[in-house]
Amino acid sequence: MYSVLAQCKHLSHLRFWGHPRFQRRDSDIISSPDEDTVFAVHNCTVAASPDLGAGTQTFLGRPWGAHARTVVMESYLGPLVDRAGWVGWPGAEPARGDTVYFGEYWNGGPGAGTDGRVGWAGFDEMDYDEAAQFSVDSFILGDDWLRATSFP
Repeated sequence: MYSVLAQCKHLSHLRFWGHPRFQRRDSDIISSPDEDTVFAVHNCTVAASPDLGAGTQTFLGRPWGAHARTVVMESYLGPLVDRAGWVGWPGAEPARGDTVYFGEYWNGGPGAGTDGRVGWAGFDEMDYDEAAQFSVDSFILGDDWLRATSFP
């Protein structure tokens, strides 16, 4: 499964407050942790809606299933993003954070600092070459077909 969210806004709302849960990779469905699936958030905004009070905190996501893979790159992360960035799934096995891949690259904004991020083996501050493999043109071959759509 390839999923790309590009140039969009993710708002936490009071009524639906919670952590984004971008992707689940079920070990019953995914036969290998190396299977080529990922959820890529590229050039987006993660922010609070006006109905949330100041000081509200959230996370970029949590490992819903073993082998979950999500990358957030070149996005604006508002002040509501907790310093840890990612949070464990309640009741999950303690090592689940080591079975996932959560990557971040070149994000900006008050929630983008990676000092204090989770210490999981599955967290990665990606370099350019690592991030490039998740770009629209590389990841979903967007250059081959997006020109025929209304995608900017």
